[in-house]
Amino acid sequence: MMPLLLLIISIVLLVITVAKVRSLPGEQKKRLFIQMGLGVLGISLLFILMTGRIHWLGIILGALLPILKTFLVKPSLDGKSADPESPGAAAGAGPADKHQSSTDMDLKEALSILGLEGDIEKGEITAELVGETHRKLIQKLHPDRGGSDYLATKINQAKDVLLKALQR
Repeated sequence: MMPLLLLIISIVLLVITVAKVRSLPGEQKKRLFIQMGLGVLGISLLFILMTGRIHWLGIILGALLPILKTFLVKPSLDGKSADPESPGAAAGAGPADKHQSSTDMDLKEALSILGLEGDIEKGEITAELVGETHRKLIQKLHPDRGGSDYLATKINQAKDVLLKALQR
């Protein structure tokens, strides 16, 4: 009776997980698979330990694998791990090379990126308008929602350039 119950619970959890995974963007799917893999590994190691099929040192070694990964993957300055498959990393570009500073963008380009029209000197563009437009765009194009880091960076730079111009 108990194995049948465990089988039914496992199937239900699998169906729920597959449905959730299908609705996620690519980067979140990758993170979820890594988390699920580590969870399954941990539960398996714990089960093997509890049944007496492995020594407790084996559990410690298994638990150290994810910790070792954090030491082997070099974090970048923006808090994300450096991915060797990213376009900037392949060329040896660091975080400073991947993202331009906000001084490299002019007002015309910043207005174009945010989709705003008007003149800053005449007061047609306000800080509230810039903030609201930025918020709407970043919600659609944020990397956590399937957008790209490049677009999010450009949108943030455009907002910074326009807000600096409005403060003058």
